Amino acid sequence: MFDGPALEMLLRASGLKKGKYAPELRSFALTLHFYSKKAYVYVRKVFKTCFPHTSTVKKWYQVVDGSPGFTKEALEVLKCKAVEASQRNRQLVCCLIIDEMSIRRQTELDNGKLCGYVDYGTDLESPELPIANSALTFMVNAVNGNWKIPIAYFLIDGLNAIERTNLIKIALECLHETGIKVVALTFDGLLCNFKVGNELGARLEAVNLKSTFPHPITGEDVCIFLDPCHCLKLVRNTLGSKGSMFDANNQIIDWSYVVKLEKFQQDEGLLAATKIRNRHIQWYNEKMKVKLAAQTLSESVANALDWLANDFKKAEFKGCDATVRFIRLFDKLFDSLNSRNLLSKGFKSPIKMDNAKTFFDFYNECDLYLRNLTISKDGINVVSSKWRTGFLGFLICIESVKGLYKSLIEPDESALSFLMTYKFSQDHLETFFSMIRSRGGYNNNPSAKQFKAAYKQLLVRHEIASSENANCISLSKINILSVGSQGKSKNNFVQNINHDNDRRLSDDLQIIDNSEAATSDHAYSKIPSSKILSEYVEDVVAYISGFVQRKLISAIKCEECSDALIYDENSAENSYHLINRKNKGGLIKPSKDVYQLCKIGEKSFRIIQAAGKITSKNVLELLIADSMRKINDYCFLYLCYVISCIFVNKPSFSIILRVGLFAPYTTERPFCNTGARSGIVCMVNTRSQTKMADNADLLALLAEMKKSMEKGQEEMKDRMEKGQEGMKEEMRKGQEGMKEEM
Repeated sequence: MFDGPALEMLLRASGLKKGKYAPELRSFALTLHFYSKKAYVYVRKVFKTCFPHTSTVKKWYQVVDGSPGFTKEALEVLKCKAVEASQRNRQLVCCLIIDEMSIRRQTELDNGKLCGYVDYGTDLESPELPIANSALTFMVNAVNGNWKIPIAYFLIDGLNAIERTNLIKIALECLHETGIKVVALTFDGLLCNFKVGNELGARLEAVNLKSTFPHPITGEDVCIFLDPCHCLKLVRNTLGSKGSMFDANNQIIDWSYVVKLEKFQQDEGLLAATKIRNRHIQWYNEKMKVKLAAQTLSESVANALDWLANDFKKAEFKGCDATVRFIRLFDKLFDSLNSRNLLSKGFKSPIKMDNAKTFFDFYNECDLYLRNLTISKDGINVVSSKWRTGFLGFLICIESVKGLYKSLIEPDESALSFLMTYKFSQDHLETFFSMIRSRGGYNNNPSAKQFKAAYKQLLVRHEIASSENANCISLSKINILSVGSQGKSKNNFVQNINHDNDRRLSDDLQIIDNSEAATSDHAYSKIPSSKILSEYVEDVVAYISGFVQRKLISAIKCEECSDALIYDENSAENSYHLINRKNKGGLIKPSKDVYQLCKIGEKSFRIIQAAGKITSKNVLELLIADSMRKINDYCFLYLCYVISCIFVNKPSFSIILRVGLFAPYTTERPFCNTGARSGIVCMVNTRSQTKMADNADLLALLAEMKKSMEKGQEEMKDRMEKGQEGMKEEMRKGQEGMKEEM
């Protein structure tokens, strides 16, 4: 049965309802109109005007002025929020975030006024004023709530520290009048912002560091945060550009180890469970991408370096211990300053009473470590050098988190029970800027007029999504279903194996079997088939096999088959070094059979790649056929089901290699039908008639849902007919009344 927005759309399309629009329809209309006016007109036409006219949408926008300066409507909303909270005996705690967005130097007419000059909200028009090149924007993000709102923007052409300080003080005073308590101020790592902090009353220097300043009205401490994402990028930039640093023990922290890791992975053809690619090494081409810095200074990279240096004793990674410690420390530190989920573990969890000591002990370790880093052996400390910004920014964030914990959580009548540090990130404002850019078709340089229009529209209720290619990514996930998103049946691959695809498949296999020239230049052609994989690749394949086994266990209904997949210490071929390095309790070790079959799949991939057939249309069938022929070379303990997800990640694409596993003739198990073809047992029926009984409840539920939908449609039809009859009756009576009066 229809309800909510669907029911309202149906009633409006049939002409049975008019008047005020529901919030969901209003939000959808504003969002679609924001992206494209033409698309909105088309959708409104198709849905028979069940959406408001474009003139109505424009009237909705007129409730917001949107001119440069402090936005009165936003401050009124905050005042209402504060009153609501006070009625529940709560006080709203917020963070003030500041950042600039570049705009195009251009003047335009906007309602008869020239727009584009420097404007602080004074409505001055003079050709003597410089043309603005940036929009300095102020945003408020709730610490004990789930909302954010921009409160002001100013068109500027550069501001000195004193001018920025005055604007911040005015913003704090305006927010105090609304009843909001501002406990933190966040900006990025520009040198100008360090001067702003000092002007406000803090001391943002390594010596005698003080990360708080008094509120201009209440005198309470306001903590300063330098955006952790920006600090992490600056740390990566320093290490990448300088090439090396030294810790307190004069051990070298060398960028070349990261470069060697990327090259080693590329040469071997498999990743050591890292995200490192060539673009991470050439970071200067995308220096604004936060995720590249986070993936470079991540625990997975530290594990990979540690694994290659200590487990495999690779000479090129010898002496990387200091680099590993550097990467691990910044990975944990960034996680602790980016916590956003109450259920997360370790340093990704929010700070609470029961884990505060762990965090503060770690912060003290970080403080000591960062202060003792040097640019060269026995050289100047990094936090006192010209490359200090990112490192000093982390020290400031550490002090601010400690101060907020003491003021917001430690007191008996505390405002919060936990502290999510992501609330103080600049990402909230960066994603807002990404939404503004999307207004002009992702225009990186909107004009002042375009910025004003997008600012007004975003203040009204909307569901605009930021770009996935922005410098930082929004945490709200929006899943888009595309045509053909329905997955194929697990059984489809059995038909592909048993069916002679076409002449081309047999021709390709013949080429792989007979043409030595196809692989003569490939390194693997000179090595025996059983030795084709290096020790590194075998360990990575074992790591992948654990994921494959997890998928198998979740799919198999046969208990004996599931038991056969359990890892056996006595039958294991290796000690699975990579799994041991990365395991935090959630990884599983594969059984010998699963591991062997994954190795077969990897060997087949490399052989077909050497034969030049990896880009052919039927590459999946080639891989399956080649892998199936190699199964006879091994003696498997239990062959009972299907590995349906061996993921072989390659630089240019990902391919799913599906290999058949089959039960021995002497073993009888329920739900496993066996048969022979071409000397290989090659059929597993996972959708046999014997299993249909298991789906009886599901079928019954679907039947009941279908009946309910049909009943709902009939009821709706009856209601519409009765409504139309009632309207006709009212119209008839009205006509008769008019007739009598005439």
